[in-house]
Amino acid sequence: MLTFEVADNSDFSGDVVRVEVEVTADSDFTGKALVEGLAPGQAYSYRVTLTANGVTSEPVMGQFHTAP
Repeated sequence: MLTFEVADNSDFSGDVVRVEVEVTADSDFTGKALVEGLAPGQAYSYRVTLTANGVTSEPVMGQFHTAP
């Protein structure tokens, strides 16, 4: 399971949008997450984890800005 989380702060306190996508060997363990309802011109932080066989990866984290 690929978990993609988006928050308007880097410590992910408060409201967090979470999208989970099932990924498999057939998709080379890749997936696409559609996150809706983000405000225009806003900075956001994201983190992505992969969970397989009961083990969750370390998160990959970053930031982005939405278009105005």
